[in-house]
Amino acid sequence: MLLIEHQTSFAVLDPSKKRDLEMKKTLEALTPKSGAEAKVADFNKFRAFTGTEY
Repeated sequence: MLLIEHQTSFAVLDPSKKRDLEMKKTLEALTPKSGAEAKVADFNKFRAFTGTEY
């Protein structure tokens, strides 16, 4: 399957901290707190740290 997204302006491809923060806020508002925590817990089951230098 090939998904193609039509952009009416190349400005959308430029980095924008303000736009990114607004999108993050919107996503956090739409995701229930318990749902987000469950996803993080699910992800942490499969994550492994290989070094301690961080």
